[in-house]
Amino acid sequence: MPLKGEISAQAGREFDTSRLDLRAIIDPRDLRVDPTRLFLETTQQTRLAICISDPHQPDCPVVYVNQAFLDLTGYAREEIVGRNCRFLQGADTDPEQVRKLREGIAAERYTVVDLLNYRKDGIPFWNAVHVGPIYGEDGTLQYFYGSQWDITDIVAERRKAETQRRIAAELRHRTGNIFAVLNAIIGLTSRRERDVSEFADKLSERVSALASAHRMTIMDEPDQEAVAIDDLVTGVMKPYRNRFAERVTTSGPKIELGPRSVTALGLALHELATNAVKYGALSVDAGRVEISWSREDGDVTLVWQEQGGPTVSQEQSEPVKGNGTMLIDGMIASLTGSIERDFAAAGLQAKITLPVHQPE
Repeated sequence: MPLKGEISAQAGREFDTSRLDLRAIIDPRDLRVDPTRLFLETTQQTRLAICISDPHQPDCPVVYVNQAFLDLTGYAREEIVGRNCRFLQGADTDPEQVRKLREGIAAERYTVVDLLNYRKDGIPFWNAVHVGPIYGEDGTLQYFYGSQWDITDIVAERRKAETQRRIAAELRHRTGNIFAVLNAIIGLTSRRERDVSEFADKLSERVSALASAHRMTIMDEPDQEAVAIDDLVTGVMKPYRNRFAERVTTSGPKIELGPRSVTALGLALHELATNAVKYGALSVDAGRVEISWSREDGDVTLVWQEQGGPTVSQEQSEPVKGNGTMLIDGMIASLTGSIERDFAAAGLQAKITLPVHQPE
């Protein structure tokens, strides 16, 4: 049932007057009605929470509440009468909705807002608050009436539906990104490799690195928007730290990255680690790798520093654009980031700069 239909159905239940004995109010002999008694009997027996406030008294205090209002809020009558209804508001009540309500009262117009209020026991509840003026026979303002429908369940369903919509949209987006990266990985790897076995090994390694980075973005919830860089580095480097122990160190502050930056940085770390094991600092016993990161404004900079590895000659210092290098450079550039490599004699230094949160 649509939300509007749910609210209408609930309103019908709240206004149920099946328990009201009209014979006690209406004289069947002349059908004359006592309006005051009819009003009191109706409001006391309806399940809709109702209150009446007096604008002619300081701070417009409540002068009447029905039993449903007491049941909804958990307060006794004497704890409510004489106070402004704002005492039901709390820390998470939306100030914008409160402002709208106050403006409606000041203008003496009928106003409806969805407000988060709090019961006496501190438990919050969502309610559709309806407030309007009551005029006397001469047209002057006499009172304000207020009614509250408990719509906590409706709001919860509404939020659940919105969360599911966001999750579905995010998963569609991320799946599209993954297939695009996979396509690039397969294309670049097959272009450079002639040996089928070598091609299969490299492709498997890169897809595994992609999967590892992607898992980081859905570890807790499918719609989570950030991953701690420390968790990413630890996850990607775990196989290498298990093999090389103290020879791989990491340091840096807590920084959270958006999903696309996580994927790019995860693949970059994998390529750097693989090359370090084959050709760089981790290919010799004395070599080591230091990984550090920092944040400046909206960017995160990660520095990969190798030391104690094989001496790099002038010819070797010229960066070779292998398929892995081309893949990483392309991904980082697409995120308006950059990667700088310095093939110094002491060892490779790679400096990667990426936006912390990349617009999707």
